[in-house]
Amino acid sequence: MPADALVEALHVNAVFNIVNRLANAFGWSWDSDEHVRAAARVIQGTRYRLPGLVLR
Repeated sequence: MPADALVEALHVNAVFNIVNRLANAFGWSWDSDEHVRAAARVIQGTRYRLPGLVLR
């Protein structure tokens, strides 16, 4: 089980870094608190997992 937790933590870190780098590259910014809440809902809904298309 501890190995599963480590893998999950690595996935969370990878997704965060990918999204952060894309945001910086495209100059994205949060325009309002509603945008932050919408992003949080998406992250919770996907449970920090990348779509299968990205992982291939």
